[in-house]
Amino acid sequence: NLSKPYQLAVASQFKNWLIPSTNIIMNTQIKINQSFICKSISSERSIVNQVYRHEEKSFYEPALLQAYIPGLNIRVHACDKSITSVGIKSDSVDYRYSGKDNDVFMYHLPGHVERDVLALNKILKLRFSGIDLIYYQKKYYFLEANPSPGYAYFEAALSYPHISKALVTSLSEYHH
Repeated sequence: NLSKPYQLAVASQFKNWLIPSTNIIMNTQIKINQSFICKSISSERSIVNQVYRHEEKSFYEPALLQAYIPGLNIRVHACDKSITSVGIKSDSVDYRYSGKDNDVFMYHLPGHVERDVLALNKILKLRFSGIDLIYYQKKYYFLEANPSPGYAYFEAALSYPHISKALVTSLSEYHH
């Protein structure tokens, strides 16, 4: 969570995705004028919440407010040069906490977006990451890069252990 502002700064250098309007706040009370997503940037794990416009909200811990972008959630697991992209259709802003089953399926990213994912990993010095994107109105939006991503949820929904295979391959090559 603490690296989210840095990730956004680095990711903003790439031209194949956009960064939602983002503000970092703490120790304040503000009135929200548009729909934002609220994420923790402290050392605590957070559930992504939608903060509705015209709502007064108090923030004590550091928080990241990102403009809400509707659209298709995409999780990209990048391991060395291997990419596994998954689309997630959900009734919830944070699909991890949806009350219903999500529709999870393999998703094909365009090559230029995949190249940016791999380049971002290289700059962030990550061999393995889970990058969250939103696809909306024919544009990709970068949300964050998870340096220690969970992936069992995604593999359980797929017919083949793509991510595990990439990790095993990476680890076996690393030791030789």
